[in-house]
Amino acid sequence: MNKNDRLVRNVGIGVFLLMLLTSIIFGGMGGSTGSDEGGDDKDFLKGLILKRGTTAREEELAESGSIEIEIEEIGIIIKNMTVKLSWTDESEPPGLPRLRRYENQPDSFSVQLTESNGNTTTERGTNPMGSPGTIEISVSLEDSELGELYRAGASGNGTWSVEVTLVDCGMWTPVLGPGIIGLTDSGNGFSLSIDYEYYDISGDEGEE
Repeated sequence: MNKNDRLVRNVGIGVFLLMLLTSIIFGGMGGSTGSDEGGDDKDFLKGLILKRGTTAREEELAESGSIEIEIEEIGIIIKNMTVKLSWTDESEPPGLPRLRRYENQPDSFSVQLTESNGNTTTERGTNPMGSPGTIEISVSLEDSELGELYRAGASGNGTWSVEVTLVDCGMWTPVLGPGIIGLTDSGNGFSLSIDYEYYDISGDEGEE
């Protein structure tokens, strides 16, 4: 190998090492920047406190009827929600008083809770005969799930919904004596409470 060949080889090695060093330095800086941006999204709840909201309804449904109640996230993001439905079956048969005694068969309701991210939870319940009935659903989102919604731009623009359906009304049936013909129970009333905890991300957290 002559002198010129060695010179060319050394220059090539030097250029390679320079490119490798430059790649390491600027690559490290780029990775650090990406990590900081991820941390900003992850910590968007820092300094915010959970507030509480509630809504309540008294409604009546016919058999197979349903009603939907919506909770809109306008400038807020909901973390926890508890829905409670309660009802009492009628104790007296419809129409004129009767000498024959009847008992009211249990009613069945269903409740479906739909989160702003589209996840749903459904529960169905039937009251014990002659006693009140209740259905309760509780949902809690992890902070990581709230972060995903925040980064996706869904926070402050979502909607939670609660749908109540009167699935079945048990008939009034004779307590004693022959015969299987009963009286129709066409509907029932209920009470619904929705309690939720949320973060105010509108920027007005400190205002009253």
